[in-house]
Amino acid sequence: MLTIVIFAFALSLDAFAVSISCGIKLKHLKISKYIKIALAFGWMQALMPILGWAIGTLIKDFVMGYAHYLVFVIFTILGGKTLFASYSNWQAKKGCCDGGKEELLQTSDQGCECKRPGCLTSLAIATSIDAFLLGPVLALYNIPLVVAVAIVGAVTFVVCFVGPFIGYKSGKSLGAYAELLAGVILIALALKILIEKAL
Repeated sequence: MLTIVIFAFALSLDAFAVSISCGIKLKHLKISKYIKIALAFGWMQALMPILGWAIGTLIKDFVMGYAHYLVFVIFTILGGKTLFASYSNWQAKKGCCDGGKEELLQTSDQGCECKRPGCLTSLAIATSIDAFLLGPVLALYNIPLVVAVAIVGAVTFVVCFVGPFIGYKSGKSLGAYAELLAGVILIALALKILIEKAL
């Protein structure tokens, strides 16, 4: 269960980075708006593991003997993907990317003001796709779905409520560090699973 809490925190950091950007774009400090942002990210982050759990339940009997290795692969893929995203963002900020990609990043960053429901939902979906892979892990380890989903949703809500405040006050730089931290945590969890299997 502690691993789920840590995993939920790591997954929420992606949404946290986006929520910081939302705080930057909002010109006025409004608690109601920040609650709306946190709810959008929180409920979507909680929904994705449920979908993954349904699939994990179907394949559980076929892969149970390889559960540790499967979870290791899932955590490693997520960690590597997050680290690569963090590195790519740093490169873009330094101007090392080609003009087309940098322009695309700037355009996508400016395209959503975190005000329209549809726009906010699309951001929530984009940042919660990784949480889908938590579902099979819950099924393989027989972790209570309701408890795990509640933890994931609550953790994401809290960090995404704080994120806009930080963005409003300080700017974007912390978002890149959040992605880096998320990648490191996920890789560490992957290694923990592998070590536990070896022991």
